[in-house]
Amino acid sequence: MNYIYMLVAGCISFCVGIMLKTRVKIALCGSFVGGLCYFTFISVPYEKPAYFISALLLAVLSEIMAKLVKAPSTLFLIMGVYVLVPGAQIYQTFLNIINGSYNIALNIGATTFVNLSLIAAAIALVSAAFGKTQNI
Repeated sequence: MNYIYMLVAGCISFCVGIMLKTRVKIALCGSFVGGLCYFTFISVPYEKPAYFISALLLAVLSEIMAKLVKAPSTLFLIMGVYVLVPGAQIYQTFLNIINGSYNIALNIGATTFVNLSLIAAAIALVSAAFGKTQNI
């Protein structure tokens, strides 16, 4: 079943690449990156480490693909992060705010903020590491 999710995530990443008007070769590489990162996300049993590890993998694969295909790593990051962003949690947060359930919205929103922060921290960590080692 996880392989089906990986295939769907790859298709979503490919469509994002086409939407960004990239070449088909870059979109295919981005779909591989997105699918593999989502497979990693659903394979890790706990939520917070899953976000961090899959975002680390996303950033590393984006940097590697950027070197191989000679394209900006930002393209691969954008294509891969689409499948990792907790969009349903963001939706639930704002839905509870609109409905007046502020305590539930605060709980879901805090969890969502932590998950998004883990994604951002992992990407920043890898980007800083690749930026420092590039000149050596």
